[in-house]
Amino acid sequence: MRFYAERAESMLADEVIATSAAHSAIKYQPIGPVLAVMPWNFPLWQVVRFAARPHGGQRRVLKHASTCRSLPFCSKTSSGAPVPDGAFTTLLVGSGSVAKIIADGRSPR
Repeated sequence: MRFYAERAESMLADEVIATSAAHSAIKYQPIGPVLAVMPWNFPLWQVVRFAARPHGGQRRVLKHASTCRSLPFCSKTSSGAPVPDGAFTTLLVGSGSVAKIIADGRSPR
């Protein structure tokens, strides 16, 4: 987590690229929530791997593996970190809910 915390700003910085235009750059801007569907029961490592990476201001929604429904504490890995409210949401739902979540279109709050 420290690796990403120390490098997030540079990893998400605009990248100027050479083109025939007056100014061209790659910009990292949020376009919607990122949904991570955990495939199996390694709750802490999977959550850390998803939560630690910089996402350019995009909201992150994590659906734990169905076997983790009784372990909501493993979704608390970003507690205490300087993360805005609503930036990281955990869903404790079954796999059958994923298609409905993707189709819903709302951003989690």
